Amino acid sequence: MCGLAMSVTPVKFGYTIKNYIIENITKTPFKKTLSATFAEIYVDFLVLSVISLLGMFYLKKFSVIGAVLIIIVSVIFYPSVFKKIFIQFRTILPYTIRKYYMVLKDMVSFFSIGLFGEVILITILAWLSEGISLSLILKGFGFDVNIIKTTIIFGFATLAGSLSMLPGGLIVSDITLFGLLVYIGIPAYISLGATILARICTLWLSVIVGNSALFLNRKVFFGVQK
Repeated sequence: MCGLAMSVTPVKFGYTIKNYIIENITKTPFKKTLSATFAEIYVDFLVLSVISLLGMFYLKKFSVIGAVLIIIVSVIFYPSVFKKIFIQFRTILPYTIRKYYMVLKDMVSFFSIGLFGEVILITILAWLSEGISLSLILKGFGFDVNIIKTTIIFGFATLAGSLSMLPGGLIVSDITLFGLLVYIGIPAYISLGATILARICTLWLSVIVGNSALFLNRKVFFGVQK
């Protein structure tokens, strides 16, 4: 839960703090916790990529190319396949990337077929909850948009924000979410209100909850006296 506090740190720097907290509590080596963090980011990116590509169905932009892209992303980013590709290319990659090979190797070792399926399912459910919140917000404004469509819209906006490397995807995610809502026929003034509420109920609520948990457990995490 405390990891939610790191959602708005620049360039995902908060993950480093989260790794430090995990190491401090569990005495697990930082390198191992870093591999777990990479696995978390990896699965999120995979699921968001597939969700975004599936959006071609609902935004009426689907084509054979879209179907091929979904298959390619799903196959390439399956852990064992991704590892083999990385091994083939690591000799020509910059040293700053190659030195993370062992981290990647440890990350891949986390995923058996069964575990990978469970993690993917949990991640999909997590993003589905974001779609449900957006759907309910739009319903409150008088627009009935199905949950699948809102999940795809929210997922694509989040992916765009993540790739920008800005804290919490600020501005990029907001503009993308607003633009997609307008694209599907929601009036601009409603889209603006829905975007603001959606971000408050997801990103900023998680930051508040995470920071509250972090503050209440500061002694355990950092050895700070209450």
